[in-house]
Amino acid sequence: MTVAANEQAAQPYNEDSMDDFTDVEAKTAWNIKQDTPEFVVQIRPTDDELKVHVWVGLHVRFSKTYPRTAPQLIVESGRGLSDAQINEAQLMIKQQAATMVGGEMVYELSLLLSDFVTQHNSAAQAARPSFYEQMVERQQAGAQAVREREHAEWQRMQQADMKEQADLQQRIRAELERKQHELHSDAQRQQHLSEIADAVHSVAGRWAEAIQLLAFDKPIFMDPQSPRNGWFTT
Repeated sequence: MTVAANEQAAQPYNEDSMDDFTDVEAKTAWNIKQDTPEFVVQIRPTDDELKVHVWVGLHVRFSKTYPRTAPQLIVESGRGLSDAQINEAQLMIKQQAATMVGGEMVYELSLLLSDFVTQHNSAAQAARPSFYEQMVERQQAGAQAVREREHAEWQRMQQADMKEQADLQQRIRAELERKQHELHSDAQRQQHLSEIADAVHSVAGRWAEAIQLLAFDKPIFMDPQSPRNGWFTT
């Protein structure tokens, strides 16, 4: 592989990911700079919330026979992954590289490693709730929803009972007012009849007092020929 080809293989990282790309100037034992590219790409998760907590370095060293042979690939410790997870990532990258010999592979391996650190990292496990915690949260949310529905139903029944009680009290008041009005009307009629009776008795009494009874010692004789309102003699 020529120097130009090696530089072209590293170019995507050098242009598109300057903040995550570090060029490594490797030298031989005789302090001679090697003519094959060597760099480290900082691999971050695809989850934006994890990018500040999790990353690893993918150290790539091309060989002169690349891409007919796989480059030297080393997953370097970064942040948020345990040693066991780093070793697992290293094995995964090595196995995938063996299947991609003959073509450009570093960029694809970087994507695979990004997916890996997204799914396998201690930071994500600490930040994300466990299955049991998720189950408890779902149960609590369901119980809360049930309580809210029950409370809403209780309020509806309370309001219906209050309305029914108010309607009943209104009917009772209307009935009492009607009976009181009837009683008042009866009392007025009774008082009126009593006043009439008293007036009749008063008139009759005065009339009786005006009548004078006459007593005669001898029989009274009236002349039939005389007018009815004429004089009589004893």
